Amino acid sequence: GGVNMIRSDVIVKANGFSNRFFGWGGEDNDFDGRMKAVGTRMGQRAKSLGRYRSITVGHYRSPGFAEDRFDLLKYTNKMQPYEGLSSLKYRLIKRVESAGYILVNVEMWQTEDPELLVQKS
Repeated sequence: GGVNMIRSDVIVKANGFSNRFFGWGGEDNDFDGRMKAVGTRMGQRAKSLGRYRSITVGHYRSPGFAEDRFDLLKYTNKMQPYEGLSSLKYRLIKRVESAGYILVNVEMWQTEDPELLVQKS
């Protein structure tokens, strides 16, 4: 796991995270490609600059690797402008505020095949 601090305007500019990855793996590489596409570089900082402690919350555990992750990564640059925040469809199920975090539970779905979004533009 890891921690990233990114300004919200940069996330919007990069069109957020992809909605195409299910299971474990690939989404972090895709997001790195999105950051590079908008001129932002992700990097690691020295351990002396800070630390974090993971919090334990109940969440969905993936059944395993996203088998198609390498195929999906081939299209990061092509899909980034059309697929992500701009194509996200969701319904809020539950929002719980706590002292150190906000837990948000949503149902997500995709109403249109991302490949069709690219063809239409």
